[in-house]
Amino acid sequence: MQRLGTVARLRRYPVKSMMGEDLEEASFEKNGVVGDRVYAFFDEKGKNGRQFPWPWITARQVPEMLLYEPRYRSSDITKLEFFSNGKGIEEFISFVEKKYSLKIRLGFDERGNHDSKPVSLLGLATVAQLEKESIQLDPERFRANIYGEWEKPFFENELVGRSLLIGNVKLKILKKNSRCEIPTLDPKTARRSRIVLENIIRKHGGCAGVYASVEESGVAKVGDAILSE
Repeated sequence: MQRLGTVARLRRYPVKSMMGEDLEEASFEKNGVVGDRVYAFFDEKGKNGRQFPWPWITARQVPEMLLYEPRYRSSDITKLEFFSNGKGIEEFISFVEKKYSLKIRLGFDERGNHDSKPVSLLGLATVAQLEKESIQLDPERFRANIYGEWEKPFFENELVGRSLLIGNVKLKILKKNSRCEIPTLDPKTARRSRIVLENIIRKHGGCAGVYASVEESGVAKVGDAILSE
């Protein structure tokens, strides 16, 4: 096995497009990190605000979603019991319906509400390179599940088609992550800086990070080696 780097951060996002959480260890199953994006907000009218092709409401339409912090009280992911910033689900729904004239509901799908593949991986060196090319960047803009530590920016692009072992989790790197507007949004303020996406498109073919599937379920921890066969 070849050692490629280490796991710097593990993150999951209980509600799609809302604030995520750092994990010291994460359980991976066929559908990705357990509890990742299993909740999402849907437009009751079915129009998704702007006739987008996906069914859920995201920070593309409602940037303020990034400022809400959902949490699980226990390991039971079927119960999203509170928002730790003191604002609950009812307050969020009321805010969106008043400001954006959307009729929304919170839905649950244990398989997750993923844009493409169930797991995303990004190198911190890639974030550092993008920061040099544009503006100061919080890695959380990119909403990855696994943040890898290695020296070479965009090294993860070279992993497409390869299998990785992290802890006892086996991943298959499937493709590059084609970026949308989400990285333009500051996760702490929800302010938009289009230069971020413009730079990714101009210099990196519109991609930053990679997507993966889970070949073998298991547990990965922060600090684990990232190995390749």
